[in-house]
Amino acid sequence: MREALARYQELISHPAWQKSLPPLPAGKLSPGQKYGGIAALGERLRLLGDLPAATALPALYEGALVAGVKSFQERHAIRPDGVIAKDTYEQLNVPPATRARQLELALERLRWTPCCSAAGDRGQPSGVHAAAYECVTAGSRSASR
Repeated sequence: MREALARYQELISHPAWQKSLPPLPAGKLSPGQKYGGIAALGERLRLLGDLPAATALPALYEGALVAGVKSFQERHAIRPDGVIAKDTYEQLNVPPATRARQLELALERLRWTPCCSAAGDRGQPSGVHAAAYECVTAGSRSASR
């Protein structure tokens, strides 16, 4: 999480987030459609690591760009169907400063989590975004809700 925090902190002043993505045609974007925001979408996905840097952007919303959106959706617990609907669009528009703050808060919560703080470096939290968390420490597991 610390690496992700550092990455988002680097993106805070990046021009890719100075404006929201252009509105979606008819409220959603499906593979094969035209979209005036392909360049901006591709840049965000590249910066977030969901689209390889050398990927050429298509004229339509298709191919590697759809795969990049699916990767983004998976990382944000959105059904990875490649369709950019309201939920995906909103998540794509979350500023890096907001993501960085979310990670700072998550790290602070983990610091106060008994199983993880008692385990020191041996504890590894899993399922951070889940309603319940599980900590693995030296081969044993403990869970909390």
